[in-house]
Amino acid sequence: MAKISDLSAHPMKKVRVSGRDIALVHVGEQYYAFDNTCTHKGGPLAKGELSGETVTCPWHGGMFDVRTGDLLHPPPVERLRTYPVRITGEDIEIEFTD
Repeated sequence: MAKISDLSAHPMKKVRVSGRDIALVHVGEQYYAFDNTCTHKGGPLAKGELSGETVTCPWHGGMFDVRTGDLLHPPPVERLRTYPVRITGEDIEIEFTD
C-alpha cells in the first residue's frame, strides 16, 4: 500500500506488496499498478520514463501502456501484468487476484 502523497512529487514509484515489486503510477486523475519487472530482461520499470500513459523500460527501451499492460514497442514480446487499484481516503490499495 502507498499514500496518494507518495506520488505527488514523482508520478511513478516502486512498492513491495505481498512479496512482489509493483510499480504505481499517477496519470491524470487515475492511479495504475503493474509488475515493476520488464517482461524482456527484468528491467526496473519504476526507474524508466513515464510519458503520458506509456512507461519505457530503462534497460532496452521496451514500452508498455500503464493502463492495460499492453506491449507498445519491442524488444519485449509479452505484456505486463496489471492490478486493480482502489483509493480509500489517502491510501492507494492494490488488489491481487491470483
